[in-house]
Amino acid sequence: EISNLIPSSNFYTEIHKELQNADNLVYNFYFDLLKGKNISNFQILYLFPPDFITKLKAYKIGKNKKMREQELLFLTKLPKAELHCHLGGIATPAEIVETALENKLSILNLKNNDSKYRKFLNDVRQAVRNNSISELIELVPDIKGLRSKFNIPEPYSVAGFLLQFKNNIDLLSKFIYRDYLNNSTFKGIGIDNYEKLGDLQGSGLLQNELSIRKACKLIINKALKHNVHYLELRCSPVNYTRADLTEEDVVNIIVDEISKHPLNVKLIFIASRHGKMSTIYRHIELATKLLKTHKIFKKLFVGFDLAGNENSKEPNELSYAFLPLMEQCVKLTIHAGETEKVNNIWQAVYRLNADRIGHGLKLVNNKELLAKFRDRKIAVEMCPSSNNQIVGFHNFNNKNDKTTKIYPLKNYINEGLRVTINTDNPGISLTDFSQELFVASMLTEGGLSIWDILQLIKNSFRSVFTSVDERHDLIVNAEKEISKILQKEFKSGILST
Repeated sequence: EISNLIPSSNFYTEIHKELQNADNLVYNFYFDLLKGKNISNFQILYLFPPDFITKLKAYKIGKNKKMREQELLFLTKLPKAELHCHLGGIATPAEIVETALENKLSILNLKNNDSKYRKFLNDVRQAVRNNSISELIELVPDIKGLRSKFNIPEPYSVAGFLLQFKNNIDLLSKFIYRDYLNNSTFKGIGIDNYEKLGDLQGSGLLQNELSIRKACKLIINKALKHNVHYLELRCSPVNYTRADLTEEDVVNIIVDEISKHPLNVKLIFIASRHGKMSTIYRHIELATKLLKTHKIFKKLFVGFDLAGNENSKEPNELSYAFLPLMEQCVKLTIHAGETEKVNNIWQAVYRLNADRIGHGLKLVNNKELLAKFRDRKIAVEMCPSSNNQIVGFHNFNNKNDKTTKIYPLKNYINEGLRVTINTDNPGISLTDFSQELFVASMLTEGGLSIWDILQLIKNSFRSVFTSVDERHDLIVNAEKEISKILQKEFKSGILST
């Protein structure tokens, strides 16, 4: 052992010199990586040998089509924090039917007591047997109008309709998506057309306890499958009260359900721009009231969101309404700069004191504001699939893609912003927590390296709306897990060659 060697010996001197050189190499390499950067990656990564770090920075996700499945499996293993996920958009067509099945008994009773409703369901069932989209469109020309088509409580008109597709999910998918069934057409369709794809779920379906609990279970199981350590779930409780539930009933159901599972789930309330001001105020009043009176809610509630079509109301118009939230120091995330001008982002920051910005695609158009984001560490919640589906960006892995808009993700990374990757509406967008990282690479010129992916994951953990101590624990646990995963990948995974 070195400690037993004679200090004056030449051998001891050489060994000591080599050890010192190794230390210097790691030390210098660490600072070389950070040179000119405004944000650091997981600290544990800098303890790996320089050649391994070089591999992490060189390997680009999605560049080799033959490696797609292996890369998605690798991304699935990585620990994640999800910051932007709407409860009203979590279900795929198959999962919408699963949710409807929770209401089977009530639907049967209503069907037996309402001849018009019974006839409608029989007609839908026949159209499904005929595999006929045209017949379905004739029966339901206005999907949103289905909610109140009959004189029965919600959500049974919608749930009864969905129940008829339990043996033909493909037809339901065609009915919902129609012209958007493939990636080339489900691109740049605009916010209004995108939101219509969710008319058979969200507030159309989540109007009773069984449906709400099922939706919570679905998203939690999805998150656990993709190794999500922390999930901030967004919802609009007031929107789920068109039947027998009060907004407090809705909150109690969600709080109870998410508390049953091992996943660390927090709540964010949403006020919708395109809704009535009275509904916006009801959500704000509900949040501020429950923070004072509901102990469990206070532990789980971490923020408030302003969402919906940006051209309905600018952030300026809601600064007074949001004062009660600011007075209680509630953290705010504001949808801004997704489809409208960059000034909406400026207003969100300077008028509503946003801690995070949802989407923020137009931030790239204002360098001074972008610098403000970097200085104040305001996180940007990007959602690659929905961003592409709503706005439309160039896919660098598709030679036939004629879209000219460039996704600003790489620009934000290079500028040192706390940019994060999220699912938005995983059911509507037909995506998941791991696939979003893959899609992000597809929309980036030159792709994203594993180092970039890990940086994006670190940004998410650093930007969670929970306490400082809990955030620290989340990062430490993620680091430990990432270290083990990378060591395995180095030996027998995508990084082994």
